[in-house]
Amino acid sequence: MKTNSNYHISGAKIGGRKIIYTEHIGQKTRFSIIPDYGACLNDLMIRGRPILWSARSQEELTQRNIGAFSGAQLFPFPNRVKNAQYFYDGKKLILPVNDFPRANALHGLVYNRSFDQGLLDKENGKVSFSYNYRSDHPGFPFNAHLKNTFQLNEHSLTIDTCILNNGNTQFPFGHGWHPYFLTPSGVGDYFLKIPGKISFELDENLIPNRRMAKMDYFSNYNKIGNLDLNHCFLLNKQSGLSEISLVSPNKKIEIRFELRGYEFLQVLHLQIEILSR
Repeated sequence: MKTNSNYHISGAKIGGRKIIYTEHIGQKTRFSIIPDYGACLNDLMIRGRPILWSARSQEELTQRNIGAFSGAQLFPFPNRVKNAQYFYDGKKLILPVNDFPRANALHGLVYNRSFDQGLLDKENGKVSFSYNYRSDHPGFPFNAHLKNTFQLNEHSLTIDTCILNNGNTQFPFGHGWHPYFLTPSGVGDYFLKIPGKISFELDENLIPNRRMAKMDYFSNYNKIGNLDLNHCFLLNKQSGLSEISLVSPNKKIEIRFELRGYEFLQVLHLQIEILSR
């Protein structure tokens, strides 16, 4: 029986890397994933408006996704691990150093792994990708299965992440995403609202320490301005949900994202011209 679909799913390549596009037909709404680069969220367009700093060429892929972790998936740790080492269950574990010139481990171990393509549901605009982490690095000697399901509708993208312990022992982990949002009129003119009034202080190596400071400036909509932001916020959750909003000066653009299961939000304000195009 023939069915009518509102979605189109297709593949392309940038610099030899496969990209999967999911598009809502007629709405100019789409997103793209790079499966063999950690199921990276490369592109998001809502009703013809680009939302993310994305790659369209090999040069941009190298600069943005690889060089700046744009859209990267972060597991088993987001942010940094000081001196690329930690203790768990009485053992000292050593991670790879990749935060030069600092001696830290940065953004996990799967951002450059190849994920397997799973579900391709053209009827509902849904795709999924998964990865079996099998003690890939001695610094995280555990087994885990990651599955990301992405679903598009006319004006939003939903990402559902499931992480399963495939081993016989418990393990510590964190998870996150690393998008850069486009701000055409300049990020300083945008208004930000975060459901959190506490942030962790950072040391000289950009590692959140155990000291917390009051930071309630964005508990209501306030202009980012020239604030030097690289803050880790402790989120307040309503019924398990945290809602963050980024609004343009003329209030014609609002980027809203809802988080479930995430306790922290890292906000980085980059005053780089290319991020404001």
